[in-house]
Amino acid sequence: MTTRRKLTITSLVILLLAAAIGAGTFATFTALTTNPTNVFGNSTVTMTNVAGTVVSGSNCSTATNNGTCATVFNASTTSFTPGTADKTNTVTITYTGSVTTAAFGLYAANYSSTAGSSSALCTAANPGSKINLQVKQGSTIIFPTSGSGYGTLDAFATTYTGTGTLLHLKGGTDGSGSSNVWATNDNSLFTINVNLDTTADNTYQGCQSQTDLAWYASQ
Repeated sequence: MTTRRKLTITSLVILLLAAAIGAGTFATFTALTTNPTNVFGNSTVTMTNVAGTVVSGSNCSTATNNGTCATVFNASTTSFTPGTADKTNTVTITYTGSVTTAAFGLYAANYSSTAGSSSALCTAANPGSKINLQVKQGSTIIFPTSGSGYGTLDAFATTYTGTGTLLHLKGGTDGSGSSNVWATNDNSLFTINVNLDTTADNTYQGCQSQTDLAWYASQ
């Protein structure tokens, strides 16, 4: 065997040994653990809003965080004359959110003491001041806040004007819990009584006052 051939064979042997030794250096012990299927979910603040009698529109009987629900009074269902019996409707609010609230209340939105649909006969300066209003949560009068009698639509709508000036509502069932604190499935029946004051004179004929009732919850 020639010296050149011997060197070639020796080189191949060295390369094969190096490859074998190198492959061995990658062998190691391992361990692996896994925390699978982690889900990061957000809470909900939702409610249902169901009228005792639907005047128009439809009830929010499915949980929502931004619903336009049934109208509970209109000019046909009220048609006031001074001193006659209350016109009454109810709204049942059920809190369906997943987190306990830090604020829960009622306010008036889009209030107009003299609505554009008023008759030309209406010359009173503030018709809403003669609409007597009472709101009950369960059997408890919550407006007026004195807990007896009636306030006025105008007083309600100019006092409770938004989320920063709420008529605060108690949680539990029909207000049996703490103010502003509503937990999942807390619910209340709210009864709204309205009438035209006996002191309303002819300047109130044909007047119409209008407002939205807004129920607000936040965590």
